[in-house]
Amino acid sequence: NTGTYAFSPVANYVISAVPIALTGSLTSGQQVVFTVTAVDNSTPTPQPVPGAFMNLSLTSSGASLGSATGVDSFSGFAFAKITNAPQRFGSNSAGAVTVTYTAGSATSGTDTITAQNRPTSPTFPPVSTTYSYGSSGAFTQAPYTAVTPFRVCDTRPVGPGIASNQCNSGVGSGPILQNQTRPITVTGGSVPTTATAIVVNLTAIAPTAGTYLKLYPTGGTVSTTSNVNPQKGQVVANLVEVSIGTAGKINVFNALGSVNIALDVEGYVDATSLGFFHATSPVRICDTRAVGPGINSNQCNDTGSGAHPIGPGGVLNFNVTSSGSPIPNTGVVTAVVFNLTAIGPTTATALAAYPGPISNPHPNVSNINLNAHAAVPNRIMVAVPSACTTACTVNIWNGLGLVNVAVDIDGWFSTTSAGQFTGLNPARICNTLFGNLSDQGCNKGMIPARGVLNINVAGIDGVPVLGSAHSPTAVVVNVTAFNATTGTFVTVYPGPASSTLPNASDLNAPTFEPVTNL
Repeated sequence: NTGTYAFSPVANYVISAVPIALTGSLTSGQQVVFTVTAVDNSTPTPQPVPGAFMNLSLTSSGASLGSATGVDSFSGFAFAKITNAPQRFGSNSAGAVTVTYTAGSATSGTDTITAQNRPTSPTFPPVSTTYSYGSSGAFTQAPYTAVTPFRVCDTRPVGPGIASNQCNSGVGSGPILQNQTRPITVTGGSVPTTATAIVVNLTAIAPTAGTYLKLYPTGGTVSTTSNVNPQKGQVVANLVEVSIGTAGKINVFNALGSVNIALDVEGYVDATSLGFFHATSPVRICDTRAVGPGINSNQCNDTGSGAHPIGPGGVLNFNVTSSGSPIPNTGVVTAVVFNLTAIGPTTATALAAYPGPISNPHPNVSNINLNAHAAVPNRIMVAVPSACTTACTVNIWNGLGLVNVAVDIDGWFSTTSAGQFTGLNPARICNTLFGNLSDQGCNKGMIPARGVLNINVAGIDGVPVLGSAHSPTAVVVNVTAFNATTGTFVTVYPGPASSTLPNASDLNAPTFEPVTNL
């Protein structure tokens, strides 16, 4: 693309790393590994351009001594250093170039890495990411506070069960139209303005066309990700943990047609919270179906006496520390994380999860919406009774008909120090339809029956590398299963590839239909 005419289909570059300068600084010598991807101008979602070229350059402030290295994915040749003079890199089959930035040893400084088509192009704006570093630590980290779920947004008209709110009254309210972004205020009330991230259950309601929705911080970069993938007329929900952007808002983007949404707040992250996360490999502690292959005797099927589905308007109350659960009953647990799968309802229904005891009224929210005979999962992050010991209980409310459920514990929050949450701008790290960088372990091709896909997440898209000052212990990812050749289920669990497969599931995917879960 060196002459008057543009021969390349590249329309933009996407940098996967988060601009660390917005939230804190890197410690001396700390590394960030990220990708720069060349994309075209496809709508609604730009697509990677295989084998594209880009010019990368590094500029530093006066006190900065940081450095960046790159790998020319086209030739495989590694450059020792990206300099302030633009260098040309060729991308791999996914249009991506890998860059490793290492913070300098100065007291403070700011570096900017820039990608552009050619340095003198007046019509092709450069794309940059900025890194500040010093002695203040790498990331803004914060614990989690669970709240009794409440609905902060509903775009449907006011009616039974639908109160007047910011999304159905005033200018710019109502359904979200095609290729439209809707900013939604999520702070205020029980969510303080100091919150840095929010956990919400997003429900897409009867879109006029098959579409996808994505959430990202207001003022942040539009990501190439998706959170919910509903078909025309469907009602589909998914839990989302997302950084809060400017003015206490998050953005909801709709790709095609028009769609109504409901947004239920489950909790928030900020520096004053008391919830530190303890991750665990998934463990099934509740299954209301009768004992059989893959279904053990547990507290929810009355220790094996038979199926105990939840009836219409009924509430299942279960103890999160029972039936082999790894959660302690020592009075330090503040909230739990589990995957709830609704199984084979006799009619279309909705389920809601909220803190016990069973006498608590169910809030006007929903976590799962499913049709008769379907199996639909969703991640749940819910508070438990304060300082619970023998009565660490959670309620599951069912709207209509009879429905079985399965509960797989993934971890818990407590007052004892453990993992804190760092919010990132959403970025797609794996897509088996196209393949990704080989060091991520996400090669092109469908996962076969009983196959295992082992994906590297450390050092990718702003996640710190193992052994660094902020070495990661857990990761929050949105997983979408699509194009299944038959009805199946998918389980996500800690690596390595040789790890034992747990008796749990995260996605229940019908043939060819996309299904998403946190």
